Amino acid sequence: MLDSMLARARFYDITGYWIPGNLAIALAWFYVWAFGYQEQANKIIQYAAERWIVLVVFVCVACGYAIGHMVNAISKLVLEKCILVRQFKKDSDWLQRVKDDQSGRGVEILRRFEKEFHYQPVSSEADSGVIQGWAEQKMPAPSMTTFRYLCFYGINRTLLLLSLASIPPVAYVVYSKICWCCMIMSVIVGILISIIFGYQYLRFVKYYADSLPELLLMMGDTNLVEGRDDNE
Repeated sequence: MLDSMLARARFYDITGYWIPGNLAIALAWFYVWAFGYQEQANKIIQYAAERWIVLVVFVCVACGYAIGHMVNAISKLVLEKCILVRQFKKDSDWLQRVKDDQSGRGVEILRRFEKEFHYQPVSSEADSGVIQGWAEQKMPAPSMTTFRYLCFYGINRTLLLLSLASIPPVAYVVYSKICWCCMIMSVIVGILISIIFGYQYLRFVKYYADSLPELLLMMGDTNLVEGRDDNE
């Protein structure tokens, strides 16, 4: 079970932090190149070619991972706290669905959670990580689907932010190198790509919010977990 949890943690680190972080580094370099600092950007590439081993290890692994945390936090702040706050709150309120369950399984699983962690979950957002980890310990196989939804909605959220941030430099380069008509087309394409990421993001948020209460209600089934609690 420990190996499975470590594998999931590595997968989440790669999709949630490492990939977005390295894309953010590439986007930053493109900003430097696009807005009139081609010489400085070329020096970066030249330096990378001369010291590629050290640079790849340090920038792509260490810096990319650290910057990925920043990008993840910024995308969460901008999209979930500002722009899409109402839609996100509506689609992600899995805790209320557990409480509203009429079969009694919701009350049962919250009672078991309070017994084990000594507090009642009060927020879908704040307690989702604890609940997810708890579900992985109790039911590792069924929780895999929920975990995938969590990873996919996280990476689509950061890709949405990065795609929106890439529109200005791409439009500027197209305008300066070709013409304004092509610039308009590049902006439209960038917006369409952002819409795709945004749609995927909201889709996986909904999938995650639907699958997590189902997983918890399965755990709250007395016939399913009563024997496990007796052995713990």
